Amino acid sequence: MTTDSHDPMAILEKLLRSPLGYRHAVGILDPQCEEWRPEGKSAYEIVLFTEAPLIVCRVQRAYQLLWEPAGIGIQALVRYLAGRELNVLSVLGEPCYRALRPLLGEGRWTVSRNYGVTGSQFQPRPSDHVRKLGPCDRSVFERACAAQEGLQAPSIRRDFDFMDQGLPVKCYGAFAGDRLVGFCSSNPISRGVTEISKLAVAQEHRRQGLASGLLTAQAKEAFARGDAVGYYAGSAGEDLNAMLIKLGFRELLSDYRFVPVSSPEQWQAWGRPVGTVGTGPDSGELECEEGAAL
Repeated sequence: MTTDSHDPMAILEKLLRSPLGYRHAVGILDPQCEEWRPEGKSAYEIVLFTEAPLIVCRVQRAYQLLWEPAGIGIQALVRYLAGRELNVLSVLGEPCYRALRPLLGEGRWTVSRNYGVTGSQFQPRPSDHVRKLGPCDRSVFERACAAQEGLQAPSIRRDFDFMDQGLPVKCYGAFAGDRLVGFCSSNPISRGVTEISKLAVAQEHRRQGLASGLLTAQAKEAFARGDAVGYYAGSAGEDLNAMLIKLGFRELLSDYRFVPVSSPEQWQAWGRPVGTVGTGPDSGELECEEGAAL
């Protein structure tokens, strides 16, 4: 195990070869990426385990392992984590998850499928029922949240409020007549990458092309800025996966999250419990808490 203050830039250079897949880590390490949220950028340190970097955000007690340690590094990592208060550990890729799962204590493992798309890959599926939302849509938004169960997630209100405050959150709505029945928000996550934060369509209005239309509108605006688009699909089943593939998204390394039973922030175990497959009626709705994965 080693710590080196010169490691961040060397690690960042490696991550920038796959900026979509490592966008959350890039957002932390990249000095040119300013944090847009009111709380500012997280203070961090990097600890190496046989060249595998662990990003440590001590204030949040959040840890992100970027790839699997070789040899004795995995045991050194487990010993390191055992002596610290841990709210959440995020690891990328199934091999890393399988190596760690039997070695950590009691807690919950979840997985979020991870997708990305660039302008040249995208296959748009626009909808005439989708438009951008602004502060002037507050009354329409409030009525929808009160009437539509699928639009009552706290993250939807959070993102609309961020947009209303002038922060760089983009919100789009899908409409049935004058009623808001779908919502999609996005925000900058790292230099050159926009992250889909929330996608939701009311139950009775699904399978009508509204989710594809919302993502198409968000993606077009991101591409016009020169960004790629990333998407952690916490509840992604095969229906949502098929829709994303049709739009040109490609699947990247999945994000596995471990939240120990001692963590006071059990909400950080967002995603699907490992080993389950979503094929039910809700599998077309994303529940993705932006920023939770470092």
